[in-house]
Amino acid sequence: MEPKFPVLQGWEKPNVAVSAQEEDALICLKGCRQNNLKNIDVTIPKGKLTVITGVSGSGKSSLAFDTIYAEGKRRYLDNMSNAAKMQEQIEKPDFDTLQGLTPTIAIEQKKGSQNPRSTVGTLTGILDQLRMLYVSIGIPHCPYCGIPVHKDSKNKNRCGACNTLFQRLTVSTFNANAHVGACHTCNGLGILYEVNPDSIVVNDSLSVLDGATAYFGKLRGKKPTGNWMVGELFAIAKDMNINLDEPWKDLPDGFKQAVLYGTGDKIYNFKYNSGGRDTEINRPAAGAVSHIQRLFRESKSDDNAQRQYMREVPCPTCNGELLCHEARYTTILGYRLPELTKMSIDVLWDWLCSLEEVLSQEQKNKAAQVLGEIESRISNLLQVGLSYLTLSRTAPTLSGGELQRVRLSSQLGSELIGLTYILDEPSIGLHPRDHHLMIDTIKHLRDKGNTVIVVEHDKETMLSADYIIDVGPSAGTHGGEIVAAGSVEDIKNNSKSATGRFLKECTIYEPSNQKTPREWMILRGCVGNNLKNISPRFPLHVMCCITGVSGSGKSSLVFGTLIPALDEALNHHRTAEAKRYQTLEGYEKIDGFVQMDQSPIGKSSRSIPATYIGVFDHIRSLYAKQPKAVAKGYNESHFSFNAKVGQCPVCEGQGQVKIAFQYMADHYVTCPECKGKRYQEGILEVLYNGKSIADVLAMDISEAIPFFAGIPEIVDKLSLMDEVGLSYLKLGQSTVTLSGGEAQRLKLSKELSGKQKKHMVYILDEPTTGLHFQDIEKLLLIFRKLVDAGHSLYIIEHNMDIARASDWIIDIGPEGGSSGGEIVAEGSPQEIRRNPASVTGRFL
Repeated sequence: MEPKFPVLQGWEKPNVAVSAQEEDALICLKGCRQNNLKNIDVTIPKGKLTVITGVSGSGKSSLAFDTIYAEGKRRYLDNMSNAAKMQEQIEKPDFDTLQGLTPTIAIEQKKGSQNPRSTVGTLTGILDQLRMLYVSIGIPHCPYCGIPVHKDSKNKNRCGACNTLFQRLTVSTFNANAHVGACHTCNGLGILYEVNPDSIVVNDSLSVLDGATAYFGKLRGKKPTGNWMVGELFAIAKDMNINLDEPWKDLPDGFKQAVLYGTGDKIYNFKYNSGGRDTEINRPAAGAVSHIQRLFRESKSDDNAQRQYMREVPCPTCNGELLCHEARYTTILGYRLPELTKMSIDVLWDWLCSLEEVLSQEQKNKAAQVLGEIESRISNLLQVGLSYLTLSRTAPTLSGGELQRVRLSSQLGSELIGLTYILDEPSIGLHPRDHHLMIDTIKHLRDKGNTVIVVEHDKETMLSADYIIDVGPSAGTHGGEIVAAGSVEDIKNNSKSATGRFLKECTIYEPSNQKTPREWMILRGCVGNNLKNISPRFPLHVMCCITGVSGSGKSSLVFGTLIPALDEALNHHRTAEAKRYQTLEGYEKIDGFVQMDQSPIGKSSRSIPATYIGVFDHIRSLYAKQPKAVAKGYNESHFSFNAKVGQCPVCEGQGQVKIAFQYMADHYVTCPECKGKRYQEGILEVLYNGKSIADVLAMDISEAIPFFAGIPEIVDKLSLMDEVGLSYLKLGQSTVTLSGGEAQRLKLSKELSGKQKKHMVYILDEPTTGLHFQDIEKLLLIFRKLVDAGHSLYIIEHNMDIARASDWIIDIGPEGGSSGGEIVAEGSPQEIRRNPASVTGRFL
């Protein structure tokens, strides 16, 4: 063996870039090159509120989330017991040094659980505390006699009147997700699914052959043996001598009943095609309702195709209260737990405050600790402006902004200090009146001894910051630099900062060509959710903004009522739910409508902007025509990362591979085989203008437009994405990663790229989400073009620049939840501004 080298004393430790004193006061990031960031150096003061702002796509999220938060998460995983194995796979963000970083918590806009069992009550932990409260001081009653039950033995309670035994109360008794606590009819969901016959017949003026029923579809020209359900339909028609060319509404009731509900025990003989050959069958006709019920019950898929024919009905056993008898009939001073979960947060707070006056001293002693915890958590929800929510509100129905504020309220109760919180546009979904609530909440986190970093475009939040970092100057490859950094006054006085000019002057594009409405569409008798039998007038051929405080009923009116009404009137689609309005008038001149909400574009990570707007087929065709591709025999399929002939075999064209963590979210890392390129090596050798297909997918829209100059079928669609403020998106970026606002604007660009009808109604939900004020100006120009072309725009929005630029405003309120649902004011922005009843008017 070789001799050991001598160990010398006095080995000098390497110099650290930041002194210990600076490390205590600053987070210092040097040489950051993550995504589009251009080797930037950033210092962020600890224990302060720092706002990172800049135009959309400039690199704000790359700095805050993809670098600072990602590195904090990586360092945390590094200290876990099996870190050595994981650390090899988890990538470090691209920077030289990051010092002074404390443990990081990210509270993002991303949609959370889509499980209906996840509610505001479970997310905040308030429901857990209420369960303990009911176990400690709740009085169980007999559900049959209505009298209190008494303890009979260690584990049972007995009713003195009917002698019925009931289980002893535990925390699980009040948990709808536990077998012992859930209603056994609906398994704790509170609803059952049944077939809605109205959803089967979608247009009774059509014949069965031409598609009167959505279930059977269009049958004209198709074999009557297509499947045994279609064979059954033709057999009934033949037996009853029915002409299937006649409109559904003119057919005999007996035939309609037979098609929908079957014919009892009567046996039919008919043929159907099975595995490519005709098979003869003798059986009773079960009817479409029975077939749908069976297929719905047997399906194991989350995306159950039969769901469109089903409607939710309250469970007949628990009446939608989710719980078993014992839990539903336990009271505290007359109130049951299901009643509390359906109260709005502000009413629940009043109930809690009243307990202090009416509880006995013994009850107070038993419940003191849990009552304090409940009060603290409800107070936090009020503090973040969510007074209108209920504990039973399910997570899938919350907007991104609401979900972020629910999570933020949970952090307020934390006793941890010295953390770095990173928030993503917490003002989204808040009316300007309530911005101060969010700002006070963020300051409270800071004042407890934490560092708070907020990615934000909101002026009020910026003016409240201790420090601002302005990233820019433009989006994508034209961004990624620090334009300005410093106090609010420093930013205002920096001539290079567009944000500074906005904070100083606060001027934005206002249209000079506002239109006065001449025609109207009237939706009478709206009663959905908190709407109080209102009959709003929607102006046609103008831009109309629907405003109001959070929870006032804007979405209930537009998405819960107007859209189903238009769908039934124009497309003859009957909703599975009960109608929430009486009549829709004045829609006759409308050719169609497009709903663009903030829901994700597809569920697959393989969906990308290039495929969504329809340019990727043209790009693949272009590459397949290149000389090298022709020589190698490549066709368009070889340039699809979804086809095995061209995709990387390791990651199957994803560019990344998944690492599954126990008890934690899955983590994705760059594929070691293709290095994120998605394709096999031979495919990447085919070049167009010196770039491979993988290079094109990595381009921003702003790069791709000049790259494909001279190819109108590609450039025209990309230019529309640029116009709606998406120039920074990459062609190959997964649409799953897009924010709600980005997804909505991508839908808008796709709609604009297609052939438009004469008079369309466009419906949007807070399209300014994630937009800097410069990009809002671009969006307003698009809106004005649509109106000038004769279309109608209905926009739910809290952004006052959009409201100010609209032709008409419908202001819903006056408050959220049960105190909302009324039309407070309607008129032009100037009229709303002068209306003393309108909260929105004060901010115009």
